[in-house]
Amino acid sequence: MSEGVEFSGLASVFDASDHVQVVAGSSFDPRHRRANTVLADIRDPRLLTSLAEALVAGPEGDVSMMTVGDPSIAFLRGRELIAVVQCLPGYVRCNAIWPSDARLANAAALEHWLATVVQPS
Repeated sequence: MSEGVEFSGLASVFDASDHVQVVAGSSFDPRHRRANTVLADIRDPRLLTSLAEALVAGPEGDVSMMTVGDPSIAFLRGRELIAVVQCLPGYVRCNAIWPSDARLANAAALEHWLATVVQPS
């Protein structure tokens, strides 16, 4: 893992998930899957490891931004939704895990990961 403090609860989300879907927008609706615009469906363990490395928090305090995240990363086990992480500029949001938006230790790492897995249409 990269330098920094791992987000509390993130390891358990990865442990409970077997794949992630990157979706357009700030939410993922597991009951109406066709309503989600899936940008990528990731099952490759190497890509999931690099995602975990990109989601490392910096030492700065958390904030609550007044904007929606886009894209979102849905963590799934089969068809069961485990958690959704919204991507914000330099931050991520997951209300199921963190009480506020968390600053990334290396925002460029998440941007690079997204650019790698999301193919232009």
